[in-house]
Amino acid sequence: MHCTARNNIVHYFFDKLKEGGIYLLKGFTVHITDQYRILKDNPFVIGLNGSTIVKKVDDASGSFTRYPFLLTTFKDLQPTESKFFVGMVNNNIS
Repeated sequence: MHCTARNNIVHYFFDKLKEGGIYLLKGFTVHITDQYRILKDNPFVIGLNGSTIVKKVDDASGSFTRYPFLLTTFKDLQPTESKFFVGMVNNNIS
């Protein structure tokens, strides 16, 4: 899920959140946005604030999918009306 934090507090979360980790969050807000969504079908964004508590969770059971992305070939990409981020990877780099 996509999350944001204001400029003046974002530094609190740099050492607490790492890509691929699973976290328990407490004291955050949820916003609905219609612009610049990371996930096309998910309009929700978590808003981190000064009272947000972050705790890393150990997933020893392996119950979470690590990379739940749906990859699409370039020719099958659909226009997003500038509302969604689209990432591309070039596997033909020598």
